[in-house]
Parts: sequence; structure tokens; C-alpha cells
Amino acid sequence: MAAFRTRLFVVAAVTVMSATCLETTFTHSAYLDSAHEKYYLQWMYDADIITFRVEVATLGYVGFGISPNGDMTGSDIVTGFVTDQGDTFFYDRYATARATPTIDASQDWTLEASGENGTHTFLQFSRNLVLCDDTDRTIKAGTTRVIWAYHEEDPRHDTELMYHGETRGARSLMLLSGPQLTGEMPEDVQSMEFLNDAYAVPYKRVTNYLYRGFKVPDVGGKKHVIAFEPVVQPGHEGLVHHIFLYACLEDLNPDLYDGVQHLRQSPDYPEDWRSCKVTIIAWDVGGAGIHYPEQVGLSVGAPGDPTFLLMETHYNNVQHKKGIKDSSGIRLLYTSQLREYDLGFMQLGMEVRRTQAIPPGCQSFVSVGTCYPDCLENAMEEESIDKINVVGVHFHAHLAARKMRMRHVRNGVELPWLGSDENFDFNFQQTVRLQREVEVLKEVQITGNTSAICLKKDSSYEEYHQQKVTMREPPPVILRPYKETDVCKTPRTSTVASSVKLRKESNEYINGIHGGEYLRNIIYIILYR
Repeated sequence: MAAFRTRLFVVAAVTVMSATCLETTFTHSAYLDSAHEKYYLQWMYDADIITFRVEVATLGYVGFGISPNGDMTGSDIVTGFVTDQGDTFFYDRYATARATPTIDASQDWTLEASGENGTHTFLQFSRNLVLCDDTDRTIKAGTTRVIWAYHEEDPRHDTELMYHGETRGARSLMLLSGPQLTGEMPEDVQSMEFLNDAYAVPYKRVTNYLYRGFKVPDVGGKKHVIAFEPVVQPGHEGLVHHIFLYACLEDLNPDLYDGVQHLRQSPDYPEDWRSCKVTIIAWDVGGAGIHYPEQVGLSVGAPGDPTFLLMETHYNNVQHKKGIKDSSGIRLLYTSQLREYDLGFMQLGMEVRRTQAIPPGCQSFVSVGTCYPDCLENAMEEESIDKINVVGVHFHAHLAARKMRMRHVRNGVELPWLGSDENFDFNFQQTVRLQREVEVLKEVQITGNTSAICLKKDSSYEEYHQQKVTMREPPPVILRPYKETDVCKTPRTSTVASSVKLRKESNEYINGIHGGEYLRNIIYIILYR
């Protein structure tokens, strides 16, 4: 992008100072309009202040806001533009409706720099994470809905705004997550891809789970996967909801199943694939790829590493479109420069079955899955380790989920949570790097809580009901890749019943609405030992 004409500001609104360029190193970035890549956001933060920079393909005004739900109403908004004379007008605003936002009496966003070139406008601004103004929104950890807009022309008056039309939108982001790991790649980095092959996506059912087998390429000895990227076919961003890669607990013939694919409900689904329960890659809609911390890598090519992987692709064809052929998948980036530790994964939460019911008429509902100390200790002793180091968290749930938390208890004392998302978005499920690594010891209890909305048997229930599918068994907990050590989740009802010799009398529901498939309570953590 060509150089910007820049000006430095010391207060919000219209105070113009001499031209100065700020040198700021941002730790996060995202295109808010991912389909067109015309609105680019960067940000960084410390304990008190968050700083944003927007670069937008317009010479008109630019808007940015923090929203409670992705809508304009209730949002904390800033707008700004640079005139042809180089003056900048910048205002802290708030919205009480889908209308021109009101200028806030307390200007709490600070403009730091601005400028434009022949094609783009940029604004750099900051604010405190916590503000006491009733018209400002506090920025917290977890999912934040941001809204954006721009117009091709400057306003005719510094305080008025023309309607932005279709150049606006919303996106969910993890504003307060650990820094994105997008450093320089080793010179010898190579890639391997696991892609669907022009799969004809079904149109009669909204939700379909496709499973495709892959023979792992021979990489010539042990290598470390240091990053992965989603490969979503352009135009299919709203179709592909998630892609997981599973390793298998049994030795399968990779040549027999390479390129074989089946829907989960297919009568031809191979029985051998039921052992493919070990999640090694998890990508969900809205999320980005992951660069692993510099000290860890996922082992491939070593003795005992898998020679066969099973890829699960969740298609969400809500418009029942016919004739769609998809070749989306996952790309792994690997190097021969081995890192200090092998990466591992653990899955927490609750085994989901139809017997998990959300009571009708409830005000709130919480699904709890607990990994008890005895369970975790047995797994760690089997591996001859005293602790694991958690470096990342991935929350995974379905349509009814609204909040997710991972609580950490040691010897009866609750420690800071390993992670939480108080504003969970089904359409944005991103692996988050922790700000600091957390040591988890043997005597620890880890509990995953998922809060849900309460469904009623009305139109909203039917909407969820249409999304329901029969899902495969959730994968087991592992403390190192490719090895089943224990299952550290609350078991399904049938397991508990059989352990106390209760006989199953009926499959009917009693005053309850099935919630298992709509809720789901699974938490993945990335770790090394």
C-alpha cells in the first residue's frame, strides 16, 4: 500500500497537529470483510488500554464499533474521516437504534494518528478497556462482536453521516487473546494438504458430516508441524462450518482407505473408522489458522506416528443449494528443525447423548463436564509425568450454547480459570493462545461449564430441531499425540446407569426437550509435558 499522509492527534474529535507517523507494533490483525478484504483491522493491548488501527479502501468516512450482539443498537462506535485538506474529524458515538449514532458527551476514544493516500483511509485510536460511561462498552476476554462500516464520500458536515448502505457488517473476534503467532517460517518449511475432492454437498439436509480418509505422506523421518491453515474453497465460507483431523487408535491400512469418503450415517461407513477418535487438528467457522508456540510442534513421520488420518467436514447448507461441489480442507506446515517439545491435546467436557435434556421453561441451563483428579492423575502416572503445560484453549459447542468456561481447582481451591468465553458465538470458534502458560498438576480438577439458552417447543425449537444430526462419538482425552490414555469427561447417562446396574426402561422424554446436539460441551486444550 502506498504511503499515507499522516497527522498526530492528542485528543479526540477535531484537534489537528503537525504531521507525524506513529511507529506501533500490532500483535493482532483481521479483515473484517473477509470476502472482499477492503476493511483491515489491527490491534494491540496492555493491562489497561487497547489500541486499534483501521485501513479501509475508501476516501470517505469510516466507522468502527463494539456491539453487544453484532447489531448496531446498543453499540459503542467511533467514526472518522480525513478531508482533502488533510484535516481529520473523529467522534466517539453510541447507537440506540439502527440510525445515525449519537455523539457521546464524554469523548473516551483517543485518536492517535490518521491519514489517507489515493485509495485508502487509515485511523489509529485507543481507549481504556474498562470505561465508566454508560454509553461505552467494556472490552472483556472472550468473543467480542465488532461492527464496521464505511462510505465512499466524506460527510458534508463534520458531525453528520450519510447512510453507509451495504458497506457494513459485523464480525466476532477474540480481542483479548494471546498474540497471534505469525513469525518467520523456517527456510525448510513444507506443507501437506488434506482436501476434499469436488464433493457434491447434499442439499436436502441442512447439516451433513463428511468423513474422508488420507494416507499421511512420507516426510522422511520425524518432522514437526508448526502451523496449520484452513483451506476453505472461495465462496464456501458460509457452507463449511468446521474441519477436524483425527488420528486412529487402531492400525489401519492407509492404502485401503486413502481417498475413501462417507457420510457418517452411511451404511457403508467403515467399522475401522470408529477408532479414529483422537483430535489432532480442530478448525471451526470464523477461526483462523494456528501457529504453535515456538517451543512445541506436532510430531509427524516418527515411529508410532499415524500413517492414516480421517478428516471430518461439517457442511451447513442452510439454503438447500443444489449443485455445490467442495474441495475444502486443511493445510499443515512442517519443518525438520525439531522443537523442544512434542505437542499434545486434551479433550474435556461431557459425552453428549439424547438423554441430555434442557428443562422446558427454565431461566438458564448449565451443562457441566468434569475431569476429576483421580482420572487425570491416572493418565499422568501412566505417562510418568507430574504436570502438563497448557498453552491454548479451543471451545466447541453448538447452537444453544451462550457461555463457556474452563475452571481449574487444586486441592479444593479454585485457581484462575484456564479459559472462558462469556459471549460464545456458534459461528466463531477460534483456538486461543493463553497469555501465559499454565501448569496443571496431578491433584487438579478441571470443569467445563457451558451455559445455554432454554428452548421451547415453538418456532425457535423447530429451528434448532432442523439443525440436529446424529454425531459420532467424541474423541478421547490424550496427553500426547496419537495415544489413548484416559477419557477425562463426564460420561453419558447410559454409562452411569450401567455402572450402578440401572435398567433402561424407555427412550421417551419426560417434561424435557432434547438439548444434547444443540448444546454440546467440548473443550480442547493444547499442551506439552
